Amino acid sequence: MVVRSSAAPPTPWSKKLAEPQIHETAYVHSFSNLIGDVRIGSHVLVAPGSSIRADEGTPFSIGEGTNVQDGVVIHALEQGRVVGDDQNSYSVWIGKNASITHMALVHGPVYVGDECFIGFRSTVFNARVGQGCIVMMHALIQDVEIAPGKYVPSGAIVTSQQQADRLPEAQAGDIEFAHNVVRVNDALRSGYHCAEDNNCIIPIRDELAESHESNSSNGSARGWDSQLSSEVVQQVRQLLSQGYQIGTEHVDKRRFRTGTWQSCAPIEARQESEVVAALEDCLANHPGEYVRMFGIDPNSKQRGTEHIIQRPGDQSTSPTNRNQTSPGSNQGSQTTSNNQASGSRSSESDAESQRRVQEQIIQRPNEQTAGRSSGNHASAATSNSSTRSNHRSQSSGSQLSSEVMEQVRQLLSQGYQIGTEHVDKRRFRTGAWQSGLQIEAQQESEEAAASEVAATLEEFLSNHSGEYVRMFGIDPNSKQRGTEHIIQRPGDQTTSPTNRNQTSPGSNQGSQTTSNNQASGSRSSESTSLSSELQAQIGQLVSQGYQVGLEHADKRRFRTGSWQTCGAIDTNQKSEAIRTVEAYLREYSKEYLRLIGIDAESQRRVQEQIIQRPKG
Repeated sequence: MVVRSSAAPPTPWSKKLAEPQIHETAYVHSFSNLIGDVRIGSHVLVAPGSSIRADEGTPFSIGEGTNVQDGVVIHALEQGRVVGDDQNSYSVWIGKNASITHMALVHGPVYVGDECFIGFRSTVFNARVGQGCIVMMHALIQDVEIAPGKYVPSGAIVTSQQQADRLPEAQAGDIEFAHNVVRVNDALRSGYHCAEDNNCIIPIRDELAESHESNSSNGSARGWDSQLSSEVVQQVRQLLSQGYQIGTEHVDKRRFRTGTWQSCAPIEARQESEVVAALEDCLANHPGEYVRMFGIDPNSKQRGTEHIIQRPGDQSTSPTNRNQTSPGSNQGSQTTSNNQASGSRSSESDAESQRRVQEQIIQRPNEQTAGRSSGNHASAATSNSSTRSNHRSQSSGSQLSSEVMEQVRQLLSQGYQIGTEHVDKRRFRTGAWQSGLQIEAQQESEEAAASEVAATLEEFLSNHSGEYVRMFGIDPNSKQRGTEHIIQRPGDQTTSPTNRNQTSPGSNQGSQTTSNNQASGSRSSESTSLSSELQAQIGQLVSQGYQVGLEHADKRRFRTGSWQTCGAIDTNQKSEAIRTVEAYLREYSKEYLRLIGIDAESQRRVQEQIIQRPKG
């Protein structure tokens, strides 16, 4: 591999003449340029036409498994540094298994975390992009810090921290797409190495000449046509993404009953394809035995959750995954994600291993209802409350306010389940909410279902009196949560507080339903062009001590959620706030405008509502 690289030129700020450091397993195309103190990690691919210049700002670090694609430019200013994951200073730090795709511009000082995806022609300058972020095409990220796991849509302009804080979470499909890009480019890296190695490429050419069939795989890129099940491969991917090493053990049927497992050969590889190949070798070397896989934390040397990936009698080396708790663990309940992927488990396999797979308290002494569920599972509570809710709906009705009941009905009519969270006053300031009940109505009729949910909510509120309680909808298909509503605050006189809306953290959706606004507050009689509902909403925010603010966006920025701040309205007078809102409506008459309420104490938004949309 002939690489076009050179030392940094002598300049007034540096005469070190530092040269690139390239790991032997990396592939840097000869049509790319590397200048200065550029540190290329293992299994990195630098594609043709890219330019990585550490001649002004320096040094650069590109982590293992990362791909830098065609036409990428990486440069940095002399001033400004970021702290890399090794706690040293860099002008540009790009983590492990990241994708810097075609024609992207990364200009330091910049930090790009592990497993990030920077899309075509996007620009990142003077910014920090957290681990696992997905930045799509033609985006601009400047002078901000983006939290891990966020999604930046195509064409977005993120130049204020407020915009960065409201970015949505990356979805599973986006994350899988980014992982697939890494896998493809790792195969390309192996292919480029093979093309330059006669010992690798000549046999392939001979085989092509004999069979006239394409065979694009080679010894160093095995594993993409893995015989392992997709569930096992997904577990491998998750463990590697969390920084774990992979370990394996095997045992025959007799020793399995006593838990006397034996270690397989250690797996030192960190690339998915190499780990999968090592697992297949372990399974092939131990047919007719139990084989299990587990993650090992390289820092604490502790092992994580174990997964049995082969059992005697399996028809192939791609067994359905079955979970097994770690030896000595007192935690009996396992997460259900792996169980859902592996299908139903037979009673024979549970009896054979003689191991607990779940514990759940379903009754406590002195409880009036048998089995109020703890945590996120409220099926027992909802079933026991159904008769009570029917009785209440027929007699005195729910004690919840009409606004809360209306929200419940709306969520149920849209097919949502109801989730709850609670927090005390101290934790409310930091946003450290704790999960409560997840309520799935059992009644068929809409009104009976609403009464059933209301009964469970009332019980939850009484159990957490003196705390903040909020309710939200959960889409049962995508498992995404919708708009949140605080339904109890400390100091409320009853368990039926006046509703206050709060948007989901990171949500770009600014429009709120207006049904609650119509039901709340008295109508203003002041002479104004604002609707009575909007006047009442502004008055309610002011009377509750919230700051009132406005944001605007033109049609293009509205599509990407790139709102710009008009400014906070610093007043405790309703009339003055109304006049200021009217002035902004006139100033931005051809743009979207939304009203926001801000809790000054906790620095959290409690409401967003679009109050103007451009015509046409």
